[in-house]
Amino acid sequence: MKAVDQAVHTLGGDGLPREFGIASLITAACVARTAPVSREMILNYVSRQTPGLPKS
Repeated sequence: MKAVDQAVHTLGGDGLPREFGIASLITAACVARTAPVSREMILNYVSRQTPGLPKS
């Protein structure tokens, strides 16, 4: 979470385009701060968001 915050502060608005990949990390970092989720829920989310991984 600290690394994502630092990247946003360093790059500012230039860090939000998709080629940097920081925008998706911001969402993940914010959810991890506010919502108590289990490891399985996180792995399920990552497997759905990462192309090429099997769904099961």
